[in-house]
Amino acid sequence: MTEMSFNSTTTETSNHVDTSLQPQSEDEILGPTLVWTYIGLRTLQGIFAMVGNLITIIAVLKFEFLRENSACRIVAALAIADFFGGFNSLLGIFVRQLFSSVTVLKAICYVRAYLVQMLSLYGNVYFNLLITIDRYIFITRPLRYFTIVTPQRALRAISIAWTLIFLQSVLMLAFTPQVQEQKISSSVAGTRLWAT
Repeated sequence: MTEMSFNSTTTETSNHVDTSLQPQSEDEILGPTLVWTYIGLRTLQGIFAMVGNLITIIAVLKFEFLRENSACRIVAALAIADFFGGFNSLLGIFVRQLFSSVTVLKAICYVRAYLVQMLSLYGNVYFNLLITIDRYIFITRPLRYFTIVTPQRALRAISIAWTLIFLQSVLMLAFTPQVQEQKISSSVAGTRLWAT
């Protein structure tokens, strides 16, 4: 039996196992300094995203003139979705470092993959679309903008967007279990490599 390895050498043994093709841990590939640098940067990214978006949400909730502005309501909804993105970043780092049980990791990875990551991803898409529509109406119909885009209509659009985001996340959860199982398994394998 003839085998061809990646370095273009041929071997004639049937029991030969090429260890260079075995998956390596991230520490072996990147080195511990680069891994900890990555963890530190992802942690800072998550903290900055959460704090910045939390400030935006609090500002919109605190000041009445911002609450009444339709565009600010949409920006606050986008800040909530981005807050989930920052939370997802922190959750991914700390889950890998704190938990060693495969069962706990699978459950957390499952929740993280759909409820947190999809909320952030789809939230960004839908709320950026709403901001784009809002700005388009503002630019093309400046005199009628405040009669077309009312706070009630903005709130209705935000509610519809959140409903679509949750439905899309649930549908992804229901109809892609085998793909999700692969993602969870690889995430758990990566977690076990990081924990050692």
